Amino acid sequence: IERLKIYSDGSLGAETAAMRVMKPLEDQGNQKGVLIHSRSKLLTMIRNASAWNYRLEIHAIGDAAAEQVLDALLEHVQTSVPCDRRMEVWRPVLTHCQILGEDLL
Repeated sequence: IERLKIYSDGSLGAETAAMRVMKPLEDQGNQKGVLIHSRSKLLTMIRNASAWNYRLEIHAIGDAAAEQVLDALLEHVQTSVPCDRRMEVWRPVLTHCQILGEDLL
């Protein structure tokens, strides 16, 4: 096993993609999707994957999920041991992005 996939939200079809802004659906109230993990849990999973040398792929369809993932990845990189040479080649992948605000590009 060389890669690890983490799901951070659901899907557009099931209306569970985590969105920062979503037009409320009549039967769903103010549903903005689902963030599967807390920020601290996601950060722990990212740190573990990095420590175990897994190639990391994180599913994030909605912009709220992508923002949470990007923030956690940035925190991990900023707080990693500076002499950890793996950080120079570590390239996590954000997959299935479908809704992103310009600030996340």
